[in-house]
Amino acid sequence: MRAITLLLAAALCCGSVYAAVPHEISYQGYLTNPGGTPVNTTVSIVFSLYDDPALSGPHQIYTETQSVLVVNGVFSVLIGPQQVAQFLLLAFDVPYWL
Repeated sequence: MRAITLLLAAALCCGSVYAAVPHEISYQGYLTNPGGTPVNTTVSIVFSLYDDPALSGPHQIYTETQSVLVVNGVFSVLIGPQQVAQFLLLAFDVPYWL
């Protein structure tokens, strides 16, 4: 009986936990120069989302530019925080292309 009471108390305690949906996309990449040498500097990268794999014209639905630190060719960014209001308008129930 005591175990059931403890389980019920734990279930009620945890039942009201909600997780917010993150409004960003984590993206990692590897950047080299034309000769294949990994980049070691800060670069400006334009990230765009498209609703068509042709990746052109009116199918561009989101864009942002970030200053990105690249170390030994490796970089990691969060896409979305730069243009939050525009990013929140996207419905992620369909495929997009980066």
